[in-house]
Amino acid sequence: MNKIVRPLQILTDLSKIGRTYALQNGFDPHSFWEQNIVWGDLDSFQHVNNVRYLRLFESGRMRWLRELAIQADGEQAAENLVKGRGISLILKKIDLDFKRPVNFPDTLLIAHKFKPVSSDPAHLLMHAIAYSNEQQRVVTESTATCVWYDYDRLAKAVQGPPPSFAAVVQKSMSGTTS
Repeated sequence: MNKIVRPLQILTDLSKIGRTYALQNGFDPHSFWEQNIVWGDLDSFQHVNNVRYLRLFESGRMRWLRELAIQADGEQAAENLVKGRGISLILKKIDLDFKRPVNFPDTLLIAHKFKPVSSDPAHLLMHAIAYSNEQQRVVTESTATCVWYDYDRLAKAVQGPPPSFAAVVQKSMSGTTS
């Protein structure tokens, strides 16, 4: 019987180069998400539309945070995080720094890491990259500030995240995620 190979499980040599770069620069491997560029991602100048990067970073960030919520408190915590129940996150600010245009075809590795903790425990700071397999370099960077928000009280969670999530964030920052 032939073994079925799923495309998402195959890492090309170019994918491995991007993942190695991200690991060497402290990005959390749980955040790694590869996205193929499709023709519809292009604008009239035949490169990836700038808005598309925002969506890629957003999707990558939410996939990563969901994974971390599972590590912290299980599937229900992850569902609560993405559906805005209890204490969850709201994007306060995001900046994008476009380094190089990306064309079709290409595959981008989206990778995230936490930045040092803000003086405000309700803030969670993140840095992300979009790494092009074709160009073998970072093509866009992002910095984001999220705020812990208590959806039950409809107010900023001034105390910050639940302790179990704070512990997972610390593990990620120290490079000891499991």
